Amino acid sequence: MKSIYLIAAATVFSACALAQSPAATASLNVGGKGLEIKYNSPRVNGREGKLFGAGGRISTDPNYPVWRAGANSATKFHTDGDLSIGGLVVPAGDYTLFVDVSDVANWQLIVNKQTGQWGLRYDKSQDLGRVKMKTGSLRRWWRT
Repeated sequence: MKSIYLIAAATVFSACALAQSPAATASLNVGGKGLEIKYNSPRVNGREGKLFGAGGRISTDPNYPVWRAGANSATKFHTDGDLSIGGLVVPAGDYTLFVDVSDVANWQLIVNKQTGQWGLRYDKSQDLGRVKMKTGSLRRWWRT
């Protein structure tokens, strides 16, 4: 029985060690209420200009034009208090964030009520709502 646990632990450790897109967290406190986003930071790895748009890497995902807003597992969002994002009322709680990238100049942030899913599992019926995002071009690429 101990060997089963050892094998399981080794498998999980290996998967984490080999992740090409490391986990990241962004959090802040506004008016005494915490906001937190947990995501996997995607690596471009020489694919600049080859990810979005028709024929881009993202277009091969099964939910295209909906993107998981990161890599690996779905992007998690938590808010301790009710808030408004671009006019969308978001009650305190846990959510998953996706982005509709169908129009390069007019992306939409999707706040989805379903949580805990892998990044490629998206259920539109669970959308709390969508908000237009402000987009722009980078002068240069950088990594964090």
